[in-house]
Amino acid sequence: MVRFTGAVLGGIVVLSGCQSVSDNDIEPIGLDQTAALYRQRDADPLSALFIDPRPRDAFESAHIPGAVNLSLATFDGAKGIDPRISQFKEIVVYGQNPGDVAGPVVSKRMMQIGYADVRTFAGGVDEWRRAALPLEDGPSGTLPAPMPTSRRGSTR
Repeated sequence: MVRFTGAVLGGIVVLSGCQSVSDNDIEPIGLDQTAALYRQRDADPLSALFIDPRPRDAFESAHIPGAVNLSLATFDGAKGIDPRISQFKEIVVYGQNPGDVAGPVVSKRMMQIGYADVRTFAGGVDEWRRAALPLEDGPSGTLPAPMPTSRRGSTR
C-alpha cells in the first residue's frame, strides 16, 4: 500500500507541471543591476520585462516606466507559460519595498511554472524613487505579441 501511495503522489507531482521552488531559489538583484537592465531596454526592448504585482491603485500612482501590472492570480500553473512573457531575456519582479512580499511570491510562482531568468528587485519602488530614477504613473501597458521564435528558454 505504501508503494502504491508513493507512486500516486509522484504521478500527481509530475502531472502538475510545477517545479519545486524554495525561497532560496529566488534570485535577488540590487538597484545597480536593476537599473542596468532597465537601460538595456533602449537597445533591446525584449532584454527585460518589469513586472509590478502591487494592487492596481498603487501601480497606477507610481511604477518603473514600461512595467506591466500583473498580479499573482495571472500566474496560474494550469495556464502554463505565456509566450508573451517568455520571449523576454530577463524578468524583473518588484514590489513597493523590501517588506512587500508580492515580488518574491510572484517570482517564486513564475519559477514553479517554469519561467527562467526571473529576478526579484527587493528595493522596489521605494528604493527606485530614493535613487531619483524615473517613475511614471497611469495604467499598465500591455505585453507585446509573441515573437515567432522565443528569445529565451522557458524552463530551468
